[in-house]
Amino acid sequence: MNCWIFVISDSDQEFHSRMASKKWPMFTKTTNKKTFVAGDHVIFYKAGENGQKFIGNATIKEKKDKEDDLGCFIEMFTVSVWKKPVEMRRVLAKMDFIQNKDSWGNYFRVEAVGISEKDYLEIVSQSQMV
Repeated sequence: MNCWIFVISDSDQEFHSRMASKKWPMFTKTTNKKTFVAGDHVIFYKAGENGQKFIGNATIKEKKDKEDDLGCFIEMFTVSVWKKPVEMRRVLAKMDFIQNKDSWGNYFRVEAVGISEKDYLEIVSQSQMV
């Protein structure tokens, strides 16, 4: 099982549209896109203004390749939009995938970030602390 953070800086409406359709686009230049497989776990991260927070999670059902400039899209199941987002600063010190804690924002400049199962579980557990 692999664990990922899918990054979005679009509007909240775009995020909720993706959650409703249970599909996440992967563009032709998305790093790591060939390594996504069914059963991988995903956390969604809202970047940009009013962001810097983890906002939900899902499990990858399958990757669907398309023949257009989109590249492909990920179908998901067990989609959960969290009622209480997890602020990045709340978990930053515990994140192993972020080696330079002073420049942590640089780690979210890509569409998909690979993380350890430990980091995944830490973020998800924080979402359940209401």
